[in-house]
Amino acid sequence: MGIAIEETISSSIIPSGGSITNEETDEKVYMPEGYRNGIWLFSAGACLVAVIAGIFCKDTYKSEE
Repeated sequence: MGIAIEETISSSIIPSGGSITNEETDEKVYMPEGYRNGIWLFSAGACLVAVIAGIFCKDTYKSEE
């Protein structure tokens, strides 16, 4: 479920970097800035949030010793 949400958000950010049209195939090609912001920056932000949440979460595991 989380991957589907991440993929949806990333794919909506990628076009914000702009695009050009390939003259040979007449397909839209997105610019590297969109991929940088949509995939790398978003993933880094998600990892940062996960690490911060992991630091502040209470450890509830109790040993039976």
